[in-house]
Amino acid sequence: MLTRLLQDERFIRMNLAQRIEAIELILLEKLEAEEKWLHPDFLNCMNLILQTDQPVDQNDLIRHCAIGARQLERLFRRYTGLTPKKMINLTRFQKVWRRMYCTRTCDSMELVHHFGYVDQSHFIREFKTFSGMTPNKMLQRL
Repeated sequence: MLTRLLQDERFIRMNLAQRIEAIELILLEKLEAEEKWLHPDFLNCMNLILQTDQPVDQNDLIRHCAIGARQLERLFRRYTGLTPKKMINLTRFQKVWRRMYCTRTCDSMELVHHFGYVDQSHFIREFKTFSGMTPNKMLQRL
């Protein structure tokens, strides 16, 4: 199903945001079709990560779900294959990129402050880790 979508001519003509939405929809449908049961603590943690506009760390997840660090780690590895910290960083990158994509600007200091990076070098390093290029180069490719 996903392979057919990626080869579909309509998919090729979509912009990046539309492609992401189409892929997410297919993956969600597949997850629902499998009726895969997800642990409520994992769902609560993911909800906090995805819905909050404030920086989140692993201790916030532990407090929010009232579970231990080892249990949190096990849940994330089971359902995502990632550690909670990696998932937090990945979703933070997605939020940063969404902001940059929608505004077509890269005010590094504003992004550093808003998304809770320690400093600009950490922001750029994490951005390059997930995208393979600096924020400014990524915007130039749009």
